[in-house]
Amino acid sequence: MKRADYLNTHEGLLLERKYSRLAIVILAAALVLALSLAASKRETVVMVPSGLSATGQIDPDSASASIKEAWGAYVASSLGNVTPTTADFVSKQLGSVIAPRSYNKLNEAISKQADLIKTQHVSVQFSPNAVFYDAPSDRVIVSGEYRVLGVRSENNSSSVRTYEIGVAIRNYHVAITSLMVYEGAWKPNKQDS
Repeated sequence: MKRADYLNTHEGLLLERKYSRLAIVILAAALVLALSLAASKRETVVMVPSGLSATGQIDPDSASASIKEAWGAYVASSLGNVTPTTADFVSKQLGSVIAPRSYNKLNEAISKQADLIKTQHVSVQFSPNAVFYDAPSDRVIVSGEYRVLGVRSENNSSSVRTYEIGVAIRNYHVAITSLMVYEGAWKPNKQDS
């Protein structure tokens, strides 16, 4: 008997109905699985950070190295380029990106630097020449020339300064978790001070 003839019989129709029901159940389960996977997928945002030409990705709890480098360069440039008139503004701006657990310590250090700049009437300038992400320490390293400019020209000084900045992502928001500043070139495995 041919298959087409068999499916036209009563037994063939019952067999076809049985397999159709099984196929419908399997397709329904696959649809439910696909919908649950689509609903639980976290969105990935792709962006080009300012100052860098590399494309970066930011997820809810992580970011690519280029994003962290861009934020590290921003923080170091903000801290390193302060005048007596901009000190309070810089302190306020950086206070908004400090992680809650580090807020008191870092904000106090930034405020002290701002007060020192205002009382001594000096300006500081920082020109970064190296920015990179150190994966083992999960920090952004920013090194460059640091100059202190006083009211009188004899108060001027120049040195190499390095900023080690911990950059974390919390629900797509950038948070500065640690900040270490020291004179000289980058020193791997330097302990927080």
